[in-house]
Amino acid sequence: EAYEDLAAIEKKKTELASSFSAQYQQEPEAIDGDFYKEEMFSYIGESDIPKAERKHIIIDPAMSTKKTADNRAIDVIGISKNDEDMELFVVHDVFYGIWGFDEFIERIIDAMIKYPDAAVWIEMGGGGHLVIQELRKAIIKKNTQLKAEGRDTIKNRINELSAKKNGASKNQIIEACEPYFLTGQIKFKRTANGLDQLKRELKSFDPTKDSPKDDCMECLAIAVTNPDIKAAKKEKPKKEKKLIPRGNLNQRGWRI
Repeated sequence: EAYEDLAAIEKKKTELASSFSAQYQQEPEAIDGDFYKEEMFSYIGESDIPKAERKHIIIDPAMSTKKTADNRAIDVIGISKNDEDMELFVVHDVFYGIWGFDEFIERIIDAMIKYPDAAVWIEMGGGGHLVIQELRKAIIKKNTQLKAEGRDTIKNRINELSAKKNGASKNQIIEACEPYFLTGQIKFKRTANGLDQLKRELKSFDPTKDSPKDDCMECLAIAVTNPDIKAAKKEKPKKEKKLIPRGNLNQRGWRI
């Protein structure tokens, strides 16, 4: 502490980003791996996103339940189905940072306000119960403020996700996204916030190793693999009304 106190270390952790792992943790991160590559990524414009889409806010809490700074991530994923009943996943936004617990709750609130129709999903492992407990308190406080300002209140549904992944490891559910990338069923919105970080994590992914930087891509993998997180129902095509020929109106008479 006489050389560098905790505040100085946290500041450098933010400034150095991925270099911090190599210089301070002796754990260099691979810049590019062999599993996910740039050519596998597909992009989509705002106007091309299906209208029949259900948005979800995916939150994977940090492993520790202590209210200290740690890497945290919030992904906003839209899910729809095409004519072949295949799911399409669109990454709308990725929010990430070295946030303390209170700021983490604030960031979730911000995402809920930006996406009022999105369901919120929080994994119960790694402090999920504490996150939900504090989030509900924060929503009540924020809604009091919003009502006083004459604005719409937060109504997003909060869902609990089991910490169990049906026996699969974290790397396995991230690896399971590969077919979706190869077929273009995972797309990045071109204007998505935090896209560079998500791509950085995917490019450094190695299924044989445990990555310390996988928060954003794990949230995406949860959306893709968890059966509880579903797409919107497909809209049924509207039937065209058949016009009944009415004949020559001039030749019609009264019927008694």
